[in-house]
Amino acid sequence: MILITRHKKDSTYLSNQLDKNKISYFFYPLTNFSILKKNIKSSKEIFIIASVKAILFLKKNNQNFFKNKKFIVIGKKTHERLRDFGCQNILLTANSSVELLKKIKKRKLQRLNLRYLSSNVYNKDFVKNLRKQNHQVRVTRVYETIPIRRLNKELIYKINNEQIRSLVFYSQFSLSTFLKLCKLEKVDLKNQKNISFYCMSERIAKPAMKLNLQVFFPSVPSDEKLIKIMNKTLL
Repeated sequence: MILITRHKKDSTYLSNQLDKNKISYFFYPLTNFSILKKNIKSSKEIFIIASVKAILFLKKNNQNFFKNKKFIVIGKKTHERLRDFGCQNILLTANSSVELLKKIKKRKLQRLNLRYLSSNVYNKDFVKNLRKQNHQVRVTRVYETIPIRRLNKELIYKINNEQIRSLVFYSQFSLSTFLKLCKLEKVDLKNQKNISFYCMSERIAKPAMKLNLQVFFPSVPSDEKLIKIMNKTLL
């Protein structure tokens, strides 16, 4: 059985593919989200959007002036949702922050004035590297990422009795939260010889790699590539 650590509405593609291959799974989100209520004044900054949650913020707060702004986007789904919202002036799109940094450098874009619409949890290394490239970056929190406090008894039982073969993670924060809660509940993952961690990227997988757990991740963050790895290793 596979544990998907994301909300069902955000994992449609993965669950559909698992259904096709008749692989059993269940959802156990490790975080919840709260969209903040605030107004952002119009400015000449280029906005970085790396999450669909940031677009939900724009919708909730009627930030329609954004439709005429310039954007840099991380993630295929985020790109699609931003266009659906009416934002057409997308300068760059990348699958990951690493790829985005390379694209900015390749296009020789210099001294960009950027504003990153993010959660309270965000990729600080990405912001640090942008600043190293002499770009101005202002981080604005537009939603909260809230971790769960405990694992329920049913999940602990399934892990301890090897009923869960694989876990899927889409963020490093979710993986770190899971590892922290397992330690709190005295769940020894190293004794679970058949358990595998499937992560959307190498960066996300690092906390599990440090513990020498069995980890799989695609060379480029992609739902399709992650599914291919799962099919190859699980079927």
